[in-house]
Amino acid sequence: MDDTFNTAGRLLVRTADRQAQGAVFDLSEENMRYRFALLLFFAAAVNAACATEPLGATVPRIDLVLPKQTEVVVPEPAVARPQDKPHAMSADKAKAFDEAIKPFVKQAQDSLPAAKERYLKGLPKGEMFFITTRLKDPDGKFEQVFVLLKSWKEDTASGTVASDLEILKTYKEGELIEVLDKNILDWTIAKKDGTEEGNFVGKFLDTYKP
Repeated sequence: MDDTFNTAGRLLVRTADRQAQGAVFDLSEENMRYRFALLLFFAAAVNAACATEPLGATVPRIDLVLPKQTEVVVPEPAVARPQDKPHAMSADKAKAFDEAIKPFVKQAQDSLPAAKERYLKGLPKGEMFFITTRLKDPDGKFEQVFVLLKSWKEDTASGTVASDLEILKTYKEGELIEVLDKNILDWTIAKKDGTEEGNFVGKFLDTYKP
């Protein structure tokens, strides 16, 4: 009797200590051992009480309360940045490239004031605003990159580079930069369902062949 009581008590204390340290129990083998330890402990206690009480005595009621399963909350996936890849090329091809994207840049810049106003008023939860600009290295090479907007004050937008840079050496993905409105070539609003607004130049570049 005493051995059963002591063994169950030690197992219960050891398991309870683990639970107090932040362990999460579910219907695993460890949780089942914990519950079995509880049953052994209380069974030993009841048996000990029955052995010391005369026949007909009332044994106190013991309510066994088992721990509830921990609820697991799965966070919603973050909004993905635009999927099309900004174009990268050397300076010698820049003129033909600029001529090709010119009408789409104009379309983006003409609609930029309204898009900017939407951003400043606050986009719906889960939507993200990207701008497209051109970054240059000292050697003249450039890449058009997405910038995830963080703030917009007067005529200057601030955000982090959100493209995988292939040519540039003086910038890196995730770097915080500032872009004047006049240097914004395109804008994109990415939504939670995977759709997007804007990205006029980006959609053109999906089919562009230098």
